[in-house]
Amino acid sequence: MKQVHTGQLHRDSPGLFKELKRSYDERAQRYLSTCYRESSLWGGLREPLIEREAEITFNPAPARISNILLKETKDVTVFSLSVALLSTVPVTFHPRIARTYTQQKNILPILYEPENCNHCIQNILFAKTLDFARRLHLTRLNQAEKIQEYQRIEQDLITWNAVFLRADNESLFLLLNQWLQHARSKYS
Repeated sequence: MKQVHTGQLHRDSPGLFKELKRSYDERAQRYLSTCYRESSLWGGLREPLIEREAEITFNPAPARISNILLKETKDVTVFSLSVALLSTVPVTFHPRIARTYTQQKNILPILYEPENCNHCIQNILFAKTLDFARRLHLTRLNQAEKIQEYQRIEQDLITWNAVFLRADNESLFLLLNQWLQHARSKYS
């Protein structure tokens, strides 16, 4: 099977690349392109649960999650986008990524964010959940497993509504709620 993605953001996700060019300076664009390439190298573009036809192009998960953040939250920082681009890397690779980036001192100034970043991590979690929910119908899961995933997302949203809802992520909650309403007949 031919590899569909190159690990180059401008080729794999021209829409996101164009948005980054419009919104961020050259240094930030290079940094985010590097994060995307690293995500690619460390397995962040693989989606083992999703069934896709061979050689069919699609927007990779790190780009989709970043797009959701850019469209649905306010004041998305370079740090938030870098975390989003790396958030799909399998957990087993994270320590190696941290070591790699720590050794590259020219990247550290952009990584430093003085304020508490819990809200950006929460927004990435919501964006990843929304992205997965939108693709639940494409997964290799059987119907019982899809129902279980639907119920997990529904329960997570109830918990998150009580704890995390803020003005800057209200749109993500709305989109997740809309997906739950739409998918209820399929997975309830």
